[in-house]
Amino acid sequence: VAASETGRAILAHFLPADAHPTVEKLRAEVFEQPEFASWAAEKVVLLSVELGASDDAERAANAKLAKEHGVRNFPQVLLLDAEGKRIGQLGYKPGGAKAWTTQAE
Repeated sequence: VAASETGRAILAHFLPADAHPTVEKLRAEVFEQPEFASWAAEKVVLLSVELGASDDAERAANAKLAKEHGVRNFPQVLLLDAEGKRIGQLGYKPGGAKAWTTQAE
């Protein structure tokens, strides 16, 4: 709904059920940085898709979404339009938030 209302893309970050070192690097070097937060506030609607969610219904819905988009490797970040159609795909990129957001653009 938020993507439709704002005209922004959805940034869907798929999180594995188990700890993953590259996912943690992406989180620390990009997603937890102020530069990313500023960029995201202007450009996208954030969606974390936790494949290890504690709620059974949420876990099943997230697994279905991952399967629909062919998510098999992590970190996996998809850019989706308001209808959920994939318009881009990203993973970890060294260089911090600036390098990552430049690639996302």
